[in-house]
Amino acid sequence: MIDDTCEARIQVTLTVPGSPELLARANVFVGPPDFAPDRRPFLSLADELNDRAGDATERSAALTGVALDQWVEDLFERVFETIYLFNVDWYRTRRAATVPSDKLRAMSIPGDKVSEPGRAMGGRDPLRSPEFTILDPTTNEPLPLSEHARTRHRALSDVLELRAFVQRHPGRVKELVRRAFEIEANEGAIQTTMRMPPFMRQSNAQPLTLASWQYDLLMRWVEETERAAAAKAPAAASGVAASSPVGQLSSLAQQRREDVLERLAREANKYGEGDI
Repeated sequence: MIDDTCEARIQVTLTVPGSPELLARANVFVGPPDFAPDRRPFLSLADELNDRAGDATERSAALTGVALDQWVEDLFERVFETIYLFNVDWYRTRRAATVPSDKLRAMSIPGDKVSEPGRAMGGRDPLRSPEFTILDPTTNEPLPLSEHARTRHRALSDVLELRAFVQRHPGRVKELVRRAFEIEANEGAIQTTMRMPPFMRQSNAQPLTLASWQYDLLMRWVEETERAAAAKAPAAASGVAASSPVGQLSSLAQQRREDVLERLAREANKYGEGDI
């Protein structure tokens, strides 16, 4: 049984006086969206099947190092491809849940113009980052929430940028990304919070989530990234405090160098050395 697909059989009978009864049948199959050939959904039929395969745990455990980085980057590329087609502004007006009064931010984000700040993704939603202010719609930018979502996810679709985000904001990804099949108290078939993915529903009219194996694998990568950053922090601090000998890179500069070289190597593998 696959939750996010379904099949319906439709039968229509038309009785016309003085004529034989007319009968027509049709079968309808509903699955993951495939209306934009150059955009992939972050949750596909293959992901659903993998979630129910007997070797899911073993398969996920085998993904480590560079292979795990590549899987995470592919997932966030698919997230960006999905959000590129998603009208966040429209769906928020119809599906944003009201934030419980005991969880509201004391004051709205200064200068934020998102309507109804007490609803999900509004200026008083504690899940909203206070680093970003959303302005009023304009002729040139009629969908400011959608544009902001695309800009942020375009950046995070690069695994190096995503890793830097996780290191700068430990715990943030776990706070934002909804656990598989998780439903909060103020959510239902119509309204959801802004936890990712926001304002989207699965076939049971409940908040859409990643498959269990996707969520678990992503959180493993996040936890490993946060632990690595915490382990490097003391060394980085000492590298800043102490002056480096002439001609020798500090630990922070060395890390930046390694990140750039890693990015170039990945792009060379993806596009071919002559294309970058």
